[in-house]
Amino acid sequence: YYGVGIDSYLDEVHDIRTPAMIHIAEQDKLIPETLRKKLLRNLGRNKAIQTHLYVGAGHGFARPGDPQYDEAAATEANKRTEAFLEETLF
Repeated sequence: YYGVGIDSYLDEVHDIRTPAMIHIAEQDKLIPETLRKKLLRNLGRNKAIQTHLYVGAGHGFARPGDPQYDEAAATEANKRTEAFLEETLF
């Protein structure tokens, strides 16, 4: 969740072979728009990585009690994560 710090490893994205899922909040103040676009572009080049952008959501959107909590986005992210884990682990 959130994608903070991933930009430090973009040169290694091509090496990822294990399925991965990244949830990125559109309004995350810790990931400026230009960086967010770069992350989505680079991560999207690897078929093992699923990325999801949550329009209007801020950092912490999936943490109940967080000021940025967004119930609709959190519910969608949790459903996607559960399906991803069921698909990849079982």
